[in-house]
Amino acid sequence: KAFNEMQPIVDRQAAKGLIHKNKAARHKANLTAQINKLA
Repeated sequence: KAFNEMQPIVDRQAAKGLIHKNKAARHKANLTAQINKLA
């Protein structure tokens, strides 16, 4: 649930230029991998 809330926030930051879009993608990919490890 927290991941689903975090994803659009990271996307918004990338769109505004606060973080690079590749960094946002990497951040989401790393979190997805960690969540999948737990499942």
